[in-house]
Amino acid sequence: MLMHLGQRDSDFRRNSAQRGDALMLLQSLPDCCTPLVFFDPQHRDTLDRLAYGNEGARQKGRALLPAMTSDYVDACCREAARVLRPSGYVLQWVDTFRLCEAYHLRIADVLKCVDLIAWDSQRIGNGLPVAAAR
Repeated sequence: MLMHLGQRDSDFRRNSAQRGDALMLLQSLPDCCTPLVFFDPQHRDTLDRLAYGNEGARQKGRALLPAMTSDYVDACCREAARVLRPSGYVLQWVDTFRLCEAYHLRIADVLKCVDLIAWDSQRIGNGLPVAAAR
């Protein structure tokens, strides 16, 4: 077992690419230890909502990653808030479903949304049909 900065035990090495459980990594870090957390969760709820049933065929590499529930993503964000230094930032990748459903409000008590970064992928709706429900 590697000792990490602080009093917590960890199998994670500092300043290197990590493979493992995101929540365990965050829990291994001491309070207020970083100015930035980048988080790209594998959202299970989005795939469930789309209900394609062909995730393996469509997204070969991504289908091998363990999907994360909304509660798990929220727990990771809460831990990220704990490890942030004052005035630190969490950069979290979210898809349009989570953005439009205001999932960021679920953790607004610990992380306030301060900005949105979007890019032009040269495709409408990231390749998905665009529709509005009433």
